Amino acid sequence: FFKGAQWTPDGQCLVTSAEDWVLRTFVLSPDILTPKTEDETGLIPQINPWTSQQRPQLIRDFAVYPGFNLQDLNTTLVLSSTNDQPIRLGNVMDPNQSTYAHYPLIWATTEEYIGPTALTFTSDGNRFITGSKNLIAAFDVSRPNEQPIMQYRTDLSGASVRTKGVVSSFAISSQSTLAAGTFNRAVIIYGDEGFASEPMATFSLATKLAQPNPLGSGNGVSSMAWSPCGRYLYVSERKSECVHLYDIRGLGRRLASLVRPAETAQQTNVDVVETMAGYEIWAGGSDGMVRMWENPSLKEGRIEADTCFEAHDGSVTSTIVHPCGSILATCAAQ
Repeated sequence: FFKGAQWTPDGQCLVTSAEDWVLRTFVLSPDILTPKTEDETGLIPQINPWTSQQRPQLIRDFAVYPGFNLQDLNTTLVLSSTNDQPIRLGNVMDPNQSTYAHYPLIWATTEEYIGPTALTFTSDGNRFITGSKNLIAAFDVSRPNEQPIMQYRTDLSGASVRTKGVVSSFAISSQSTLAAGTFNRAVIIYGDEGFASEPMATFSLATKLAQPNPLGSGNGVSSMAWSPCGRYLYVSERKSECVHLYDIRGLGRRLASLVRPAETAQQTNVDVVETMAGYEIWAGGSDGMVRMWENPSLKEGRIEADTCFEAHDGSVTSTIVHPCGSILATCAAQ
């Protein structure tokens, strides 16, 4: 089944990872927005992968290069991580699966490769951040085969919040603030896209609640997204029936719970879309439904979706809106 999906910045491609260890790239037709009719078989035409690249092990995470442009095949690059291998920067449009660069992340004590569970590029695409067990590391894209240019531990001694654990998700705001979430239900906030190694704030999803959680506890951060203004953070968890809404200026004060069933150990994402009237939050659920909430930061407490529809028979693992705002892509664990 599909684990995750991301649009490329130019909006022309969709990149996915799956349980079969394959990174697939789908190229959208230029007439994608033209209304379609069912073909002679009575089925909506399918989009097939343009390339399929087999990785040596399960893909733990991947990140699309911010300068990705299908018109320049030198830019069609994607980072990916697997266990026991260096981080790979490869060209997903190359049928020969060429590797642009490798970046080794190694445990100093055992000399074993670390397979990061979270990857993200900085906004300029010149550097990227990795997250793994108790560790955040940064690499310079122009320095392949070299060690990180910076790394720091996330298991903070003396911290009021238990930050020890696997870093499972990243999100960078419009204000260059990096949020790092863990499978132990902690969120750590850093400045300068993560290059300010001293955290600005830390909080646990189990504490500092402005509103009590009527929907039970979760089992670790699976995805995060910032509001366009960079003040509000949306956090999706495994085995949780809501997406948490936090006010970061309140140092991790939870404002609301966006209701959607996700009682699954599979990771599910949350996406933010800026609109003329503010912004929308999109997320899938374990019931196969996709839900949308309009301007939820203007509300508090338990918030039901403004719109929902059935997308799949199984759990929806990714719900992502195209950069143009007119196309929604979903994938499922089925």
